[in-house]
Amino acid sequence: MQRHELRLAPVMAPVLPVVDLVFKRYAPRTRVEFTAGREWFHHGRWSLHHSGHALDIRTRTLPDHGVGALSARIAKVLQEMLDARLGPKRYRVLYNDQGPTKPHIHIQFNKGARMSEPGDWEAGNRSNLA
Repeated sequence: MQRHELRLAPVMAPVLPVVDLVFKRYAPRTRVEFTAGREWFHHGRWSLHHSGHALDIRTRTLPDHGVGALSARIAKVLQEMLDARLGPKRYRVLYNDQGPTKPHIHIQFNKGARMSEPGDWEAGNRSNLA
């Protein structure tokens, strides 16, 4: 997915240069690939992807295939840099929030209180309805 196809909310625009900087520093030979921006399909009911307030970055093309120390480090540094440059807790970085079979880094704008977390509405997960 190309950047112009992400259709992100304006508040997500400052995230992109930070992503570029972190990937250049920690994975200079890896091209940053976005797998989701604003879209309805393949995301939970309360996902911030619906409004363009979230994006996903493919990590399986990294040397650790998205499940090792490098990917975890990139996610950690992304969170630290977003906090430092754009304000603490304005953005949230999730690393492999759907498990190791779908390796990616998810970044979302914290709009305020959330009624669910990523993965709450996966098929068969009804524990949050009790």
